[in-house]
Amino acid sequence: MNITLEDNQMLHGAVWTGSYGYRIRTYDDAFGPLWLYRTADHLTAMVRAQTFEGAYEIVEDEILEPIDADDVIEAYGFYVTSNRHDHPKPDKEVWYAKRDTNFHQEPMEAAFPTERQAVAYCLERIQEEELDLVEGYAYQPNATGTGIVSHCLSGEYLETPTREYLHELGICLILETDD
Repeated sequence: MNITLEDNQMLHGAVWTGSYGYRIRTYDDAFGPLWLYRTADHLTAMVRAQTFEGAYEIVEDEILEPIDADDVIEAYGFYVTSNRHDHPKPDKEVWYAKRDTNFHQEPMEAAFPTERQAVAYCLERIQEEELDLVEGYAYQPNATGTGIVSHCLSGEYLETPTREYLHELGICLILETDD
């Protein structure tokens, strides 16, 4: 049976009591059952929401951290590398802006004298061509920071746990009651 809190209860926190023990991020949307969000290797969050869609939106907005500005080009399939990787002491350093062909796009490579110019070129291409994010990245519905979050490609799960399942995982809920 899914865990649904009473109207006078609030999800205040959750703790994983395993060998290292740590707090699990929580978010309470006031109504609905509890949802456990976890990746293939990490217990990530416990949220309270009325629907699966609502819980997932909360995870993307409130739980997942936006990627750093330095990682934006990677979210669109670009990367920048130097010829120093191939030749430890090249006569002249050259920076390459590349687009990975694994994303069913035309392969792209351009050379620049500085890393900054290569990154600027990638950002310009992203804007001009209105490119989509590659697999593993998503836009936050209510964007903060870069507005892009990274998802675990090894697997992520959003499920309504039972009391027995939480006990089996070693998760302890911290509830607050309005009394």
